[in-house]
Amino acid sequence: AGSLPLATNTWQWLFGDGHTSTDFDADHVYNKEGTYTVRLLATSEHGTGGRNYTQEVVILPKVVPQADFTVSPSTLLVTEQVTFTNTTDTSGVSSPITAWRWDFGDGRVESYAPAGAPVTLTHIYTRADTYTVTLALDTDHGTTTKEAEVTVNPLMAPTANFTATPREILPGESVAFDDATTVGT
Repeated sequence: AGSLPLATNTWQWLFGDGHTSTDFDADHVYNKEGTYTVRLLATSEHGTGGRNYTQEVVILPKVVPQADFTVSPSTLLVTEQVTFTNTTDTSGVSSPITAWRWDFGDGRVESYAPAGAPVTLTHIYTRADTYTVTLALDTDHGTTTKEAEVTVNPLMAPTANFTATPREILPGESVAFDDATTVGT
């Protein structure tokens, strides 16, 4: 708070965005980013001479983090593990993250408070399909999301096969059987 000159009778704050105040010390909230010229007019019965003052105030844009992550592998078989790595850059952010939400596209959703959000998550899909995975970041200024697809292929039934050596023998001789079964992918 400033000192109150005895001869000053009124104060007029012009905040540069169309709003004003007649308080001795004023507080003001700007709703949009930009540069505003603030003017104080101090008036007494002797006029305004020498008591006018202007100053610029810069309102910076709100910087919201952009959700980002990687998937490895993005194509896999049922029951194989997929890894999701959060690569969201939070440097320079003016709107802190209030919650992290992972939606794996198969009905499983995991939510975390900012301090408890893991950098890496793993997941196992139990059905073949193409899934859309979403990372959502909640902030005081809204939600940002990123999506990626994961393709889960079915396991194939094995194809039985073997070799017999020799294939023609006399009674009492031994035959060697070697498994040649293949598992489809």
